[in-house]
Amino acid sequence: MGYHLNQVKYGDTILNPKVLLDDGYVSLDGGEILWYGEPFFQSGTITGTFRHRDCTRFASAGTFVNSICSACYSIPRIDSFRLKLQRQTDSNVSDSSKTNFTYLPRDQLLVKLREAKEQVECYKSRVFLLSSELARVRQKVHSLRDKMKEFAKRGDISAIAFNIVRAHKEGRLKEKAGLMNIVDTISKNLCKKKKGKRYSATTKDFYEVLLTMGGPCLCDFVSQNFDGPHVHSAMVWRNEHAITYVLGGHKQNIEAIAKLYENAKEMMSLSSTPIPYIKAEDETAIIPRPEYKLDADEVWGFCGKKGPHHICDESFVVKVGDDDGAYQRLLEAFQSCQVATHARVIMINPLH
Repeated sequence: MGYHLNQVKYGDTILNPKVLLDDGYVSLDGGEILWYGEPFFQSGTITGTFRHRDCTRFASAGTFVNSICSACYSIPRIDSFRLKLQRQTDSNVSDSSKTNFTYLPRDQLLVKLREAKEQVECYKSRVFLLSSELARVRQKVHSLRDKMKEFAKRGDISAIAFNIVRAHKEGRLKEKAGLMNIVDTISKNLCKKKKGKRYSATTKDFYEVLLTMGGPCLCDFVSQNFDGPHVHSAMVWRNEHAITYVLGGHKQNIEAIAKLYENAKEMMSLSSTPIPYIKAEDETAIIPRPEYKLDADEVWGFCGKKGPHHICDESFVVKVGDDDGAYQRLLEAFQSCQVATHARVIMINPLH
């Protein structure tokens, strides 16, 4: 019948070995299977038993104690059985990291394996981040090394400072206030961290003009070589001075343009001087393609409703909105509105 007793005594401690039956554990002592559980064994009132590798399986009545052969009777004295049973029934043991995994039950072993897998994945992520950081640092070191070599070829910093001081003493910088302002800003920011740099109004205007006239690539190229601001900062500064126009020949558009000319006249000291101008009007062909304006939540590119009596409306826009009818308004606009093919142009040219 195998070892089917419900109690086994180790010193003063009595344990129930049946807790190991459902574990599915197979003993490997020295690489050999010595014992194993048979949870589905049934004989009279006996349910479940343990078998030794050398179990005789049968014997005459009265031959063995409790009908257990001598091989199976020795199972409680096998180290793997004893340690595993003590481990399974000892509620005071909570840390299984220092225990041989051989004696862990299957559920605990699965938990430990999942934890170990998570730790491995965590370590892999940390290794990846550290490797990426190392690559960036190496690239930065090479960049700094190249900059130092280039600077050494160009000359000594004391010579650069000497030439600036000499030009100042000779009066060659009197009419170059903008240049000196930018140089002063660069010199102050050289010793500051990236987030602690400050830029004068002239420097901001300089990069705004670069961004407007040359585009983001040129602005970023000059900024990187002159230790200037990020191109996104120049975009923010430009947007602070942006003028919002509405579609069509509205009064506020004329007033905004007039303000630009007024500022230009002040810069040229011509505020009280009348300046003649030429006003011209024309039409130009455009790509017939409606566009959505995110800042105004409007669709531009239509010139009115379709129909035999269609008259172009230069101020025609489609308000989208964010309610349930937004999609329907867009659908109706593309079905019933005329897409514009020409744009009206009004030009004002000061004669100065």
